[in-house]
Amino acid sequence: MTKKTEIENKVAVKMALAAKYRHLAAITHSIPAKAKFLRRSECFQRQAGVIGKALAA
Repeated sequence: MTKKTEIENKVAVKMALAAKYRHLAAITHSIPAKAKFLRRSECFQRQAGVIGKALAA
């Protein structure tokens, strides 16, 4: 894989994980679990953004 496709793949994986944790937060009824899932989702979104900026540069 080239460097560009490797970075694109990492961004796609991070965004998929963020979507997964957003979904888990939406379906859980526990307030602490919901907060945990939303934090993880935000973390993966931030990571994808940082990696994506490296791709744009």
